[in-house]
Amino acid sequence: MNSGALDVSRSPLTMKKGRPGWVLQVMASFSKVDELENLMFIELPTLGIRRKMVQRSILQRSQTEKIHNEEAFKAKKIYELNGVERVELEFDEKVRLAEKLSLPVRKL
Repeated sequence: MNSGALDVSRSPLTMKKGRPGWVLQVMASFSKVDELENLMFIELPTLGIRRKMVQRSILQRSQTEKIHNEEAFKAKKIYELNGVERVELEFDEKVRLAEKLSLPVRKL
């Protein structure tokens, strides 16, 4: 993520000959693909990388903040397709607020 990936995930799998392994999925803009692929070859023991082009649809959004008890929390304003705007706290900010309020994150 620090090198410009939009998202990274990994899933365990069983490889050939029953060996344990991982599937690493990296979502990146086209301009970052070569740089991230080179980084994976340098940092990982992999001998090959599969590339797949996909289309991505995203909702328009902008950075904002929400105030709770005079404390600002980072959030994003999301513009739904039907014109409705909603504001969602960033996940790490939800965790921080949940800890302050002694609530589970899902209650926020």
